[in-house]
Amino acid sequence: MATTVLQVAVPLPLRHTFSYVAPPSENCPIGARVIVPFKSRQVVAVVMAVSSESFDYPLKPVHQLLDHEPLVPAHTRQLVQWAANYYHYPIGQVMATALPRLFNQGKAAVISSEKHWRSCLQPLECIGHQARKQQQIYAFLQQRPNGLSHQTLLATFPNGQSTLKALENKGLITQQRQEYRPVIADKLQPALSLNPAQQTAVEQICTKLGQNHPFLLDGVTGSGKTEVYLHVIARVLAQGRQVLVLTPEINLTPSVWQRFYQRFAVPMALWHSKLSEQQRADHWLLARDGHLSVVIGTRSAIWLPLPDLGLIVVDEEHDSAYKQQEGFNYSARDLAVLRAKWLGIPVILGTATPSLESHYHSQQQRYQRIHLPQRTGDADMPRLQIIDCRAHKAPDGLSQPLILAIQNCLTAKQQVLLFINRRGYAPVLMCYDCGWMAVCPHCDAYLTYHQSHQLKCHHCHHQQPLFRHCPRCDSTDLNTVGLGVQRISHAVQQQFPHANVVRIDSETTRAKHAMAKVVQQVKEHQVDILVGTQMLTKGHHFPKVTLVGVINLDAGLFSLDFRAPERLAQQLVQVAGRAGRGEHAGLVLLQTHHPEHPLLQQMVQCNYQQFAKTALAERQQAQLPPFSHMALFRVESLNPQQGQQFLQWLQNHLPAQNTVLCLGVNPAPMLRRAGRYRHQLLLQSLQRADLHHVINDCLQQLPHNPHQKGVRWQLDIDPLDLY
Repeated sequence: MATTVLQVAVPLPLRHTFSYVAPPSENCPIGARVIVPFKSRQVVAVVMAVSSESFDYPLKPVHQLLDHEPLVPAHTRQLVQWAANYYHYPIGQVMATALPRLFNQGKAAVISSEKHWRSCLQPLECIGHQARKQQQIYAFLQQRPNGLSHQTLLATFPNGQSTLKALENKGLITQQRQEYRPVIADKLQPALSLNPAQQTAVEQICTKLGQNHPFLLDGVTGSGKTEVYLHVIARVLAQGRQVLVLTPEINLTPSVWQRFYQRFAVPMALWHSKLSEQQRADHWLLARDGHLSVVIGTRSAIWLPLPDLGLIVVDEEHDSAYKQQEGFNYSARDLAVLRAKWLGIPVILGTATPSLESHYHSQQQRYQRIHLPQRTGDADMPRLQIIDCRAHKAPDGLSQPLILAIQNCLTAKQQVLLFINRRGYAPVLMCYDCGWMAVCPHCDAYLTYHQSHQLKCHHCHHQQPLFRHCPRCDSTDLNTVGLGVQRISHAVQQQFPHANVVRIDSETTRAKHAMAKVVQQVKEHQVDILVGTQMLTKGHHFPKVTLVGVINLDAGLFSLDFRAPERLAQQLVQVAGRAGRGEHAGLVLLQTHHPEHPLLQQMVQCNYQQFAKTALAERQQAQLPPFSHMALFRVESLNPQQGQQFLQWLQNHLPAQNTVLCLGVNPAPMLRRAGRYRHQLLLQSLQRADLHHVINDCLQQLPHNPHQKGVRWQLDIDPLDLY
C-alpha cells in the first residue's frame, strides 16, 4: 500500500536524507520541520521531499509536525542542497548551519514581542529641573508619538533603565508589548557627491541591475568603495528589492551599519554571532517574510532567506574570514557569487587587494573589473619607506627612525597606528642558562607570555602560571624572547609617557561594543597612538592617522604556505591604507631585516597589481590555485600512527585517475595540537569535475577503512589554510 513518505535531513553526520511515514492526518509541506525518531532519541529534521511510494520494509512514522507552513523556502533549500553536494558535507548539518539555533532546537518559528515605550504627552515642566536624564528621555519620546522599543532607547541612553522606571512610576510614560520590528532611522545623512571614477562605477553596475553580473570593484584604500555601494543600493531599494551586504568580521559591522543606517529610511538588521539566539531567530523570520530591506552580516548571513534579493555586496572580498575553517568549510564569498547567478542579480566584490582567484576571474572576463585609482577628496596615497633593522636596531620593537617619526607626528597633533600581528607580550619564555623554552603540553607550539603573568597557547587555549624556575636546570634567569602586541604597547607607553596609547587585540575588544567605542575615541582624537593586531588593518577610516608603523613583518616572507606572500601583500596594503586618509599626507614605515626582498620592493612602489601579476605567473607555472583545484583530507588521532594508517589506507584505495594528483600522506605543519596528532592528504587536479569524482569514490570507501577507531577526519574543499 502506498503511503506518504517524507525525505528528511537530520542534523547528524550522515550524508543522505532519511525516509519516514508522514502523519496520516497531517499535510507535511516541503521545508517544514518535523520531529523524528532516530535510534534512541528524537531529532528535529527538515522535510526535503515528499512522495507516495511503497517500501519493502516498515518505515518509522514522524513523531510530530512542527510547522504547518514551509519554514525553509525553496531557494534556501536549493542552496543547502548544492553546498552539501559541492563541499561533500552531511546535508542535515548544512541545513542546521543555515537555520537559527532556536529552530534547530524545535522552538516555535514566531517573532518575539518586545517592550515598547510611549510618552503620555504631559508637559515637560512636570519633571524636576534636577532630573536632567528624565527630561532628556521624556523629551526624546515626546518627539516620537509612535513610541520606541526598549532596546532602541537603551542604545540611545545607556544605563537608562532606572530612569525609564522612574518616569513610568510618575505616570509620564507607559509600556506595552509589541512584535519585534527593526528600527527605521528618522534622521538621514545626505548622499556624498561622487568623483568621476565613482560615478562611472555606479553607472556601470546599475546598468546590470536585474541581471547576473559579477563586478570586482578594485579601488585603492580610501577610494570610496562604500559610497559606491550606497549609491547602487539606493537604486535597488527604489525598485523595492532587498540587499545583502557581507563583511568579513564582527568588528567591521558597526561602522558599516552606521553609514547605512544614516542613509536609508528602510528596515535594516545586523547578522553576526554576537546577537542573542532570539535576535537571530527574529531577524531570520523578518528576512524570510520580506520585512527587511537591507541586511548587513558576517559570512553566515549568506544563508538568510531573502525572497526579493536584488543585490549582494561582499566587502573586503579577499579576506580569509569568509571561509569557515572549523566544521563545515564553506566559502561565503563563493556562495554569494553562486547565489547571485541563480537569482539573476549583480554581485559586487569590493576590495583594495583582490584575491588572486578574483583577479584571475577578472582576467578571464568572468568578473567585470572596475578600478577606482585614487582616493576621494584631496587625499593622496601614503608614502612607504623601509627601515633596515640590521642598521637600526629595535630591541623593544621600536627603531630610532620609527621613534622619531612618532614624535614628529605627536608634535603635529596627529595620530599613529602601530601594527604587529602577534598577540600577547612575547612569543617565547626562555632560560638564558640552558636554552629551555616554554612549550605547550598539548601542542607543538611555544607558550606566549602575557602581561597577566600567564603563559597561554593561542592554538588550544591552554594557560598556566608563569614559571619562576627553569624546569630543566632550576635557573631563575628566565626571559622573554620576541615581540607581541602587549610588549610593543608597553614600550610605546614608556617611550611616550604623555601620549594616550590604546591597544587593540582580541583580548581588549572582547566586551560587546568595545571595538566600536575605540573607533569612536580615535575619531574624536581621544587616542594618540593605536597599537594593534590585524583587527586594525581592515576597513577602518581614521582621518587623523598619518603614520603607520609595521613592527615585524619578516615571518610572512618565508612561510611554507604558498598563499603566505598573497596574505602578507594584502595585509601590508590594507594597514598602509589606514594612513593619510584625511587632509594630511600619510607615511608608512616597514621595519624588516630583509629590505631587499622583492615583495617589499613591490609594496614600497604601492604596486599590488604588479605583485598579483607576478604571483599569478608563479602559481600558473606551479599549477597551483586558481589554475588547479584542491581538496584536503585532515585527520586527528591520539597517536601519530592512527592518522597515518587511516590516510595511507585511503590513498591506497583511491580510484585510478590520471587527472588527479595525490600528494601523499604528510604530517600537518603543526603535528600536535590540543593533544591530538594531525596528518593530511592533499588531492589536486586541473579538472574540478574529476577531483569531485575521486572524492565521491573516497567517501564511499571510507566506511570500510579498518583504521577508523579513534580518528577524526575532515574534508576541506578549496582549502585556504594548509595548516
